[in-house]
Amino acid sequence: DDAIVVRCNNRPFRDGRNRVCERITVSNCQLTSRANAIRIGWLNDGVVRNCTFTGLAITDSACGIGIDLPPYEKGMDDYGVEPSLYENLVFSSIVMDRVYSSPIRFDITGEEFTRMEAIREITFSDIRARAYKFPDLRVAKGRELEDVVFRGCAFTRCADGAFPGNWKQKGAAYWWNEGREEFRGLKGVRFESCSFTDAK
Repeated sequence: DDAIVVRCNNRPFRDGRNRVCERITVSNCQLTSRANAIRIGWLNDGVVRNCTFTGLAITDSACGIGIDLPPYEKGMDDYGVEPSLYENLVFSSIVMDRVYSSPIRFDITGEEFTRMEAIREITFSDIRARAYKFPDLRVAKGRELEDVVFRGCAFTRCADGAFPGNWKQKGAAYWWNEGREEFRGLKGVRFESCSFTDAK
């Protein structure tokens, strides 16, 4: 599953206290995952803030960095009890290779059950990624991002031949690699000095 997950689900504590997940640092790691190498959040996940991810090497993963607010599906039992607030997150100096879908993926639903307070002040800088897709940023109508910046990043979209022969069967790549990436519903997002190279 995901290599590193940062989330704040207070429901299992059952004491009414709304704890915060904050001041997390992940540095100088090598990550591989059949899903997200790094995942932030989930349904109704409370507050995740003031986190830094730097100096990482991500290889052979279905997705590099996923920021999630998905819709509820029957059978889910790991959702939280508070509107999600993700803020002041920094991702820097990260190299990705053989990412089987998108290097960076936002999945922000508009469904009523999944509550969101804000997603804001998120910075991606000096990211070098070779992946099957470009970043895939899907934000439903009515959900807005605030001050999300990509700075000095280089994304290369690779052909099938750049991956192992059975890569489409590797974990979450099975469904994430279908279709093309999208930039949908984006407001409050900036790309500064970034490059997109299509090697397909």
